[in-house]
Amino acid sequence: MKKLSVFFILVLMSTTSLFAADKGIVVDVSLSPAGSFQIKSAKVKGKMVKSGDGKIRSDGLKVSVRSLKTGIDMRDDHLKKRLMHKKFKKVEIVKAIGAKGRGVGIILVKGIKKKFKFSYKEMGNMIKAKFKLSLKDFKIKDLSYMGVGVEDKVTVIATVPLK
Repeated sequence: MKKLSVFFILVLMSTTSLFAADKGIVVDVSLSPAGSFQIKSAKVKGKMVKSGDGKIRSDGLKVSVRSLKTGIDMRDDHLKKRLMHKKFKKVEIVKAIGAKGRGVGIILVKGIKKKFKFSYKEMGNMIKAKFKLSLKDFKIKDLSYMGVGVEDKVTVIATVPLK
């Protein structure tokens, strides 16, 4: 039985690492007083480009607001309304540059541009970047339902192709 458990754990770990390299975004959202959920989309358009000196850059990564999913239909609808999906159809990283695992970028949400810092690592032909955003910066506030509210800071993890 112990060998079977070890085998199962190894298989689970190997498949998790395979899925971790899939293209897409994950936004970790914390709730108050407790809990969390994730916003996900596998429909990211664009890529990062690596130059001969090891620097990376992108001149546009986009995700359709309609493709964002939280796992609950009603929460998906509220998310899309808060992001004004009829007027602003995409969330876009307008520009990003980096080197040695660190970078800066500009993100466009609801017509509002904000500069952000990110960390990243190369994973074969993919880049996995991580950064934090404040919802208030994009005029997204007062998010609560039955006494449970969304924390202001969210963590974004984006996995995109590297060329």
